[in-house]
Amino acid sequence: MQFAASTRRSHLTSKRSLVLGIGVVLPLAIFVALGLEVRYERVPGWDASVARFLQDLPVQFPDELLHTERRASVLAAVLVIVLLVRKHVRPALLCVAAAGGALALDMLLKPLFPRRLATGELELSFPSGHALVSLAAATAIVLLLWRTRWRGIATVVAAAAVLATGLALVDSGWHQPSDVIGGWCLGVSWVSALWLLAPIRLDRLRRGVLPEINQLNPSDNRPASER
Repeated sequence: MQFAASTRRSHLTSKRSLVLGIGVVLPLAIFVALGLEVRYERVPGWDASVARFLQDLPVQFPDELLHTERRASVLAAVLVIVLLVRKHVRPALLCVAAAGGALALDMLLKPLFPRRLATGELELSFPSGHALVSLAAATAIVLLLWRTRWRGIATVVAAAAVLATGLALVDSGWHQPSDVIGGWCLGVSWVSALWLLAPIRLDRLRRGVLPEINQLNPSDNRPASER
């Protein structure tokens, strides 16, 4: 029994370490690197090249894609209401923190990375708030549906919507590719950090409360619903 518990803890620790490295640290490092390039006007040539390539494509992205983050936020809000009605408070808070935190990060970080235009004016476009919020909301929705039969459909739809939104933002001239990539990276890092924090708090609750309950009545191992 102790071996099985130790194996589960080891597996959970490895999983968290992987998410911390790939989901939090790596995308955050890319975001910071792109932000510094934008701030100090050292954005590489690929930024403008990718933008020209997308704008020259014979594909017209619907204007509705420029507002995908609104639809994602509405869907997330509906999901939060459903979770609260069913008394699933912790998942609901995760969804609220993902979308609300993304909006807050967008407002806080944009002034730190002004982009100088060819005209000499400064523009607060990095990171793209549309890309950031759409990815954070979509990722939160996928996480909440991950243990259901809808996870495959949710993952495909979310990935397609986020990608299409990013392409439309560049094609319309609203943002440069680095703005969109920076928003995506920040969104991945933010939601991954939230995902890590939620299980840690839950584990602390289990370690802190359950042992005390067992000490009160160590011989009664029945589920609480059967007592």
